[in-house]
Parts: sequence; structure tokens; C-alpha cells
Amino acid sequence: MDQISDYILTENIHESRSSVIYRGHRINENQPVIIKLLKTKKPSPDELARFKQEYNLIKNLNLEKIVKTLDFVEDTFDEDTFNYAIIEEDFNGISLKKLLKTRTISLQNFLGIAITLSETLSNLHKNNIIHMDIKPDNILINTEENIVKITDFGISALLTHANDEIYNPAVIQGTLAYMSPEQTGRMNRSMDYRTDLYSLGITFYEMLTGKLPFKSKDPIELIHSHIARQPTAPRDLNPDIPTVISSIILKLLAKSPEERYQNASGLAFDLTECLNQLTRNGTIDNFTIAQKDISIRFNIPQHLVGRELESANLMESFERASLGTGEMMLVTGSPGIGKSALVNELYKPIVAKKGYFISSKYDQFKRDIPYSSIIQAFQSLIRQIIAESEDRVHSLKNKLLSALGSNGKVLISVIPELEYVIGKQPDVPDLNPEESQNRFNLLFQKFVNVFISPEQPNHFFFIGAYRDTETDQNHPLMIMFNEIVKHGTKVNNITLKPLDIDNINTILVNVFRCKAEQSIELAELVHRKTAGNPFFVNQFLKSLYDKKVLSFNPKDGWNWNIDSIIEMQVTDNVVEFMATKISSLPKNTQDILKICSCIGNRFDLEELATVSEKTMEAVLEDLSLAIREDLVRLCDGIYKFHHDRIQEAAYSLIPESEKAQMHYRIGSSALKKTDSENLNKKIFYIVDQLNRGSRFLIDYEMRFNLMSLNEQAAGKAKSAAAYYAAAEYLEKAKSLLSTEEWGLLPHKLFSISIQYAECLYLSGNIDKALDLCEQLFELATDNFDKGGVYSLKIRILDATYQQLEAVLEEVRKGLALFGVSLPADNQEIDKAVKEGIAKMKAYFAQNPIEKLIELPHMTDKNNVMVMKLLLQAAPSVAQTNFQLFSLIELLMFELAISYGTTAESCKNFVDLGLIHNAFLGDYERSYQLSKVAFALIDKYNADSLKSSVYFVFSAYISCWRSHYREGLDYYDLAYQSGLETGDLLHVSYSSACKLFLL
Repeated sequence: MDQISDYILTENIHESRSSVIYRGHRINENQPVIIKLLKTKKPSPDELARFKQEYNLIKNLNLEKIVKTLDFVEDTFDEDTFNYAIIEEDFNGISLKKLLKTRTISLQNFLGIAITLSETLSNLHKNNIIHMDIKPDNILINTEENIVKITDFGISALLTHANDEIYNPAVIQGTLAYMSPEQTGRMNRSMDYRTDLYSLGITFYEMLTGKLPFKSKDPIELIHSHIARQPTAPRDLNPDIPTVISSIILKLLAKSPEERYQNASGLAFDLTECLNQLTRNGTIDNFTIAQKDISIRFNIPQHLVGRELESANLMESFERASLGTGEMMLVTGSPGIGKSALVNELYKPIVAKKGYFISSKYDQFKRDIPYSSIIQAFQSLIRQIIAESEDRVHSLKNKLLSALGSNGKVLISVIPELEYVIGKQPDVPDLNPEESQNRFNLLFQKFVNVFISPEQPNHFFFIGAYRDTETDQNHPLMIMFNEIVKHGTKVNNITLKPLDIDNINTILVNVFRCKAEQSIELAELVHRKTAGNPFFVNQFLKSLYDKKVLSFNPKDGWNWNIDSIIEMQVTDNVVEFMATKISSLPKNTQDILKICSCIGNRFDLEELATVSEKTMEAVLEDLSLAIREDLVRLCDGIYKFHHDRIQEAAYSLIPESEKAQMHYRIGSSALKKTDSENLNKKIFYIVDQLNRGSRFLIDYEMRFNLMSLNEQAAGKAKSAAAYYAAAEYLEKAKSLLSTEEWGLLPHKLFSISIQYAECLYLSGNIDKALDLCEQLFELATDNFDKGGVYSLKIRILDATYQQLEAVLEEVRKGLALFGVSLPADNQEIDKAVKEGIAKMKAYFAQNPIEKLIELPHMTDKNNVMVMKLLLQAAPSVAQTNFQLFSLIELLMFELAISYGTTAESCKNFVDLGLIHNAFLGDYERSYQLSKVAFALIDKYNADSLKSSVYFVFSAYISCWRSHYREGLDYYDLAYQSGLETGDLLHVSYSSACKLFLL
């Protein structure tokens, strides 16, 4: 049993994923206590802050019907073992869950418990607390003294709106059956206090019927039930339940919060009426419920208004996609117009079809971080997968491993969370950039296809939302969409317009529950102030309420003063409006929001605490008001700005002179707390922050270190085929040192510059890449470097389909650096080929062919460069000048037998088989040379050459020596290895040749 200082633990009474609950007492005291012990012995700072928040939340409440906290204990056993415990009162209660297992609760007892719970929730909500986990486990009852209390505020929120951690297994276990539709995260709306009323309704249902309204072992099925299925009326399961109580419970279980009770005190009033009737008459007659259920809160309904046509168009497109039509939907409009809200309307139908809804966004201030949006989207997908049944997770793991093969690490480098599902994966072979990009693209397609299977909706529906005010036809996004259309994909467009006066009046009618004619004047005024921008409309109305221009009293309902609103000085710029609102908050809250805006749209407590140099508890306190004001929300364990405009407003409040310093502080903080093992995972974020603060850097060492980090970020971007971003990192790296400083680092300058040129080429900036190549000859420190420049130029010219002679000219220039001549005259070529064949025959006359495998590894870097240049030249001439091709291969062979082999020798030896066939008719040696090539593939792990080697063997060598089935098998190997290494040229060759034979 666990131990806690100063306390004796006597009985384990409950255990969950995150905590263990004991009965016990303080040493030397007889007063019984409940001890809630954090299960992990080394919690993360975020876990510990939340645990302490739970303690402080209850400690600061003076409410009778919640379990009170008495103490918080921190025990340190050693540097790796800690115990943290909340000490609570023990009033000798047992959980309602245990009680329901042992007895049936009478109607009168039910009403007594229900009234107490309703009143307690009413008091919690008045204190701006949402419990978020109301269920029988968290309701304690002392049956002897009829005391009912609510406990376990572990996931409670000190706020009025929230988004729950639906994908956290600790939240799902035992909670999902009681979770409101909006708490599942699939309802396109945030949570408010009414989520507790839904959970209370489930609890009432179970108390009276002995059953849950929805039950399933499949979390997705259970979520769908909460969102879309109507529960059986309690009275239909138990006829002894009075009709009115059945109606009360069904009202609590309404899918839309607007259709539930709006106030726990209104619920308590109806339940009290039921108890009074039962006490007086022994029966409960029907009466109209919710007559006293008046919402005293200012709640703007979250259902879409004025978007009926657009919503219908979106649903129609979705339904067509569900039937197999390949479609895209583009939603455009100005900031705050409601693009995300419209797109999120698809949550519900996607859940109904057991599909996955993943979404993400590019942070407006961090647009250059490679794959940032893709990472965010697929992090969401991984969380959804982990939340599913173990069988489903195991099935997906096997499918993913089958689809990704040995290349899983390629995607893990981009989506680290994938490792949680498929486990650690082996290293992957290094490829040239073109093949690396092909490999990444193919793997990503396979990855997505795993989730498009018969068990899931067998289709993929893509929706893009963007600001059309910031894009023209020359914008890369529009160019991409135009290319997609050219390839035959149907692309639909929805353009969202501002709300009109009638739309705004509909919102006001729903808020104030008044007649349309009563609010039309206010609607006209709101429209005039906000131009119908939905986000601005909501924020403007909230500001009217905050400034008490809108007010409520139970007798007259909602009131407002038009003249006072007209006189208000309100900017028509929503960012300025939000900045003014943020400026009215306490300084600590303003300061933390400024830091948040620099970090990004999403942020966590640990990072905020580190940057602000505060405890996480203090950060939570600073954030709490921003959360209550709905400026910041908690979603999937991460805090995020409710809207881009709020982040923009907070960022605008930072003086320009301080922004760079704040970014550098954030980046330095992240770098300091990241160990070398995890640095590569966070390199993009860290470097982005440091770069944005680099203009004030004077110290050479700091600039040098940042240069090195940019080079590392470029390397990771290149490995993920994000060449545009890699080029930007390398450009930044070059800019961080002066010309004089680079003069002392010639090798580093050349290395970064040639990488930069390569990334420019791979990102489509061909002219700039070629111009830089000419500069690189001046930066080169030796012939080897110059050979590397020629190698890059050859790749660029070859990829852009330049004339063969232009390519060969660069090859000859490069070879000339090392004293190797590649003649242009056909007679000279023929002569050189004959001499090369003679040398080859002489070698084999004295050496068995197997000796080639035992040749040493070529170590002279200049000879290695010659091999590389020759191999690059071979494909260009293979089909146009076989004599020159033969000479190139013979030169490579001569280098190998003189100085040793390289990975390039694999391709060289199989190509020599062609020469043996064509010039010598020696099909046996041709075949044996191929076997040597296969052996060298293993020796050098030359996976990138497998496809080309296997193809040449299948097409030109095997057929002269073995049964044609061997050739077919090697075509398959060439095809498969080409897919794995991105060699699409030989993938297509192998497919075509095999089809011809079949």
C-alpha cells in the first residue's frame, strides 16, 4: 500500500487511471479522512498543476454539498519518486454507483437526492465552475444521515465555456457513458454549464431505471448515440416512474443545450414540486415543466444563423463524397465570417458514418514551419485512434505496419505521435532528394488509405477554408487548386457573406427570448457597428453585456438602452476592438496573453510557466479570467485562442521593440528545456521562434549557434521533402554571419550554400539555383567541392529536360577536374571502349568474378566523386549512345578494380552484364556479374539502387540464362523496392515490361 507523510492509509476504496483513493486518518488523530493520491510517481508539470488546481478549486469554495479539501501533501522520496495527495473530509459516504448495485432507490429518496444535486450544481455554476464529470462514481451519500455530496473535480473547469479532452483515455474510462454531446468534441460547439445538466440527466435515468440510456463497448458507437440517438423514455422502461419525472429527465437529455433546462435552480424547482405532490398526495400529477427555468446568463446560441443554404450545399457535397464521388469543398470569406463554424457542421454526420474528422490550421504567425498543419491534423487522428477499442487499435496498427513496411520512421519524423500506435521503427536508407520526396508522397498516400477502408467510410473528403481577401490567382494555394481541377477532381466553392439585419435579429431573439419586433432596432444598430461579421457581432454583444448596457431582471427579462449603445465609442476594426477588451483585463492576464500570442494559436501551461518565469499554478490563475471571458479555450489538453482575431489582438498589444525579444526568449526557453535526443522533434518550432528574435543578436557565439540550428532544421525539412522551408532555413543560416566571419569558415559556407542551391532547385526555383551554382565554384575549397557543384548542375539540367549535350558538357567539366577524359568524338569513344573491354577481359582472366565482392571500399574522396559523376551520366546516354554508355561503365569498372568499390558499383556491375551480352555474347558472366551486384547491395545497404539493378537484371540479363518466371519475380522486386525508395522511373519501367510479358 502507498504511504503518505503524517497519514495512515487503511483502505483502498477506488482506483482510476490517474489516481488512487484511500480511507485513512492523520497520525495521532482519530479524525477519518479521504486521501486522493496521484498515481504517477513522477508527474509532468502539467499533470501536477492540474492536480493542485483541483485542490485549490475546492479549497476556495464555501459550498456545503461538495466534499471539502483539508490539505495538500507533497512527499519526496528521491529525485525520481514523489507522492502528491489531496486530503479530503470523510463523512462516511459511499458512492452512488455502489449504492445502486446493492439497493433500489425509492421515488421519494430519488427526489431528495436529485434536489440536493440540482441545488449543488446551481451553486457551482453560480461560481463559474463546470464539474464536467457528473456520474454516480462522483456522488457520495451517507445513507444514515441523508447527506449527499459531489466529489472529484479532477477535470472540472473554472470557466463558462470549455472543450473537453475527449481523446484522453483517462477521461473516457467510466465517463463517456455520462458525457454530453458537446463534451464529446463532435458537435461544433463549446461546452458550458449545461453539460453538467445532461450528465445529471443520465445519472437520474440510471437511478430510476437501473440502466444507462446508451451502452456500448465501442467508444465511437457511444459517442454517436449521445449525438444522434434518442433515448427510450424512462417511463417506457419502468411504468412506475411518473410521466412528469420522465419528461424532466428527457428534457435534461436533449441533444441541444438550448432545449435542456437552462438553469439548475429551475430543475430543482420542478423536482421540489414533484416531491411536494408526492408527500401530500402519494402521487405526482402532470404539470408544465420548466416554467421557472429562466436563464440568467448571457448565452449566444451556437447554432449557425444565416448559413442555411451554405450548410445544405456542404452536406450535399459530403453525401456525394460518401457515395464515392471524389470531391473537394473550398470555403472562403473574410476573417471572422464563420468558415470554421460551417466546416465543423460535418462533425455529426461523419460520426454517424463512423468516419474520422480531423482538422487543423496554419498559424497566422508561423506559416513557414514545415507540415505544421498536417502534424496538427494527424495528431488529432492519433488521439481518436488511441481512444478506440483495443481490438480496433491493434487492427489499425497491423494495417499501418503492412502499408508502411520498413519505412514507418519517415512518417514518424513528421507525425511523432504515430509511434504511439506502431511502435519504434528502424532507420530508413538515405536517398537522393528526388527519391526522398517520391518516397514520402507514396508513404503518405498509403498512410491515408489505411483509414479509407471497408470498415470506415471508403472515401476521403477534403475541405479547405481560407481568406479570399488574402489570395489572388497567383497565390500558391490557388495555383494548387487549379492543378487539382485540371486532374479531374470536382472542386466546389462556398463564399460566406456577412450576416444581414434579419440574421442578427434571429440571434437576438434566441438570446433574449423576445419577439422579433422588440429587438429589430437593436439588430439594426449591431449590424451598423459590426458590418455583419459574425465574430464581431458576438464579441460586440458580449461587450454590451459586460458593460451592463444589456441587463436582466427576473420580472422584466432582458433590457437595453439604444441611446447608450449609440453613444458608445466602438471601432469598426475587430482587432482593435478585441485589443481594447484585452487591455481592460488585469495586467497579469494581459501579459500572459501576449506571451501566448507569440507562442502561437495553441500553447501549454508548462511552456507558459517557463517563459513567464512563474509557477504553473500562477499561470493558471493568470489564464483563468481569459478563459472565463472565452478568449482562450481548453481543447484536447491544449490551450488555444478561441479565434485568430483574439491572438492577433493580443499580439498587436506588444510594442514592436519587444516582439523580437519575446520570441527569442520563447525560443531560448524551449531550447534550454529540450534535451539533445528530442531536439530534432521540436527543431522547427524552436528555430522559428529564435529566428523571429534574431535581429537583436550581436554576440557571435549566439549567432553561430543559431546558424547551426537553422542548418539542422533545414536537414529535417529536407528529410521530410519540405524543400521550400529547407531553403528558407538555409538562407537564414547564411544571413546570420558577416562576410568576414564566413571568411573564417569556408567549408561551412560552402556546405550551407550548396544545400541552399539544391533546395532552391527542388522547390522549383531553377534559375536562382543555377545562378548560385556559378557562385559556388568561387566558394569551393577544392576540386571535390567543385565536383559536387557539377553533380548538382547535372541533376538540375537532367530534371529540367535540357539537351543531352548540355548535360554531358557539365559531366566532362566535372571529370576533367580529376584528370578523367570523356571523349566526344565517336571514333575516340569506340577506341576507348575496345581498350576498356580488353582491360576487363584481362582482369577476369586472372581473377574469379567473386573477387569483386571482396574488393575494398573506395576511400579516396576524389575517386568517389568521379564514380558519382559517371553514374549520373549513364542514364542520359543509355538509350541514345550505347557506345558512350559502355565507355562510362567500363571507366567505373576500372576505378573499382584499381581503388575499390562504392555503392555505385552495384549498378555498374549489373550494367556490365549488358556489355558482356552485346560485345562478348557471354551470358553466363553477365548473369554472375548481376549476382555480384546483388551482393554489393547488401554490403553497402544500397537500397536506393535496388529497383534499377533488379530492373536491368529482369529486362536484359535473366532472360538469357534462366526461366522467364525469374524475370517476372525480379520485376516485382524492382517495383516494390522502387515504391519503397521513391524510384518511380524504374517502378514504371518494371510495370510496363511485366505487363508486356503477361
